Amino acid sequence: MTRYNRKKILFIDWNKTLSHSLFWEQLKDTDASTYEEIEKWLFVDNRPIINTWMRGGITSRKVIRNMSRDIKRPYNLLWEQFVISCQQMQWSVNGLETYITKIKLNGTKVVIATDNMDSFLEHTVPGMKLDRIFDDWIVSSKIHHLKDEDETDGIRFFDAYLKKHNLTYQDAVLLDDSEDKNEKYKKNKFERILIDSPKTLEATLKLYADS
Repeated sequence: MTRYNRKKILFIDWNKTLSHSLFWEQLKDTDASTYEEIEKWLFVDNRPIINTWMRGGITSRKVIRNMSRDIKRPYNLLWEQFVISCQQMQWSVNGLETYITKIKLNGTKVVIATDNMDSFLEHTVPGMKLDRIFDDWIVSSKIHHLKDEDETDGIRFFDAYLKKHNLTYQDAVLLDDSEDKNEKYKKNKFERILIDSPKTLEATLKLYADS
């Protein structure tokens, strides 16, 4: 991005944008075999469940109970370590809170827009005290839509939030690690900036903060 187009609201994706932390990540160092079983269960044996989980069609507790049964690990262990990983996620860039504060002082609302599980609101928001940093958040498991679902001509993920705040697609910009593959955002004049690395995120936030 070579120029700054002032917008009323800046939406920022979570996974692989604001944070690269993973569920159960700490187990890679303390219990690698359990972590490998979790990864296999989620991303090989039961991959379709991920989108259902992110749409709020199944709860984290139900997912982990099923996982516990199948990989034969105690539910309490899996749940406890899951919650810890949700609460202790790390920012992808240093000084992120300072950038967000400066952007907000410039008059732009900063909102997390994430395809995520019920655990985000239940554990990550309070665990990381996100209410002290961001103006708000939109979470797919609560609204039952993903950002890139091609259901309508519009972008349903954002529609209710923008309407509530008397904003339009043209008032917004989205920073996201995924591309606008079907050009739906472009067609709706909703600016979308590809964030392909922490370095790109930092450079983009700095541009917005300093303008």
